[in-house]
Amino acid sequence: MPDMAVSLPVRVFGAISRRSPLVSIAMIAGRAALMSILKTGTSSTLDVINGIKQELPQIQALLPPGLKIQALGDQSIFVRAALSGVVREGAMAAALTGLMVLLFLGSGRSTAIIFKPSRSS
Repeated sequence: MPDMAVSLPVRVFGAISRRSPLVSIAMIAGRAALMSILKTGTSSTLDVINGIKQELPQIQALLPPGLKIQALGDQSIFVRAALSGVVREGAMAAALTGLMVLLFLGSGRSTAIIFKPSRSS
């Protein structure tokens, strides 16, 4: 099969410029009040969120009395929902697979033997 690689200039996809990075600032009572925390590519969203939630009380204790820390967004909610969906769909797939094997074999005992975990000797 011939090599089908094609080189395209970057301008085809968009413009490149040297600008400062985008900064988000939320205003509460006229004061800047947002700090975004981003995870690295290899870290777990759930671990990052759990670590932040554990550290917030210690950080709050170090702040002046008038300053309050409050979590505004939590991406772990979506990650947990996705994991729950994967587990639910996996269980449903296993149940339907077992039902199909039962229908084709016509015997509950034979179906149970197929799905029985094997022991290594």
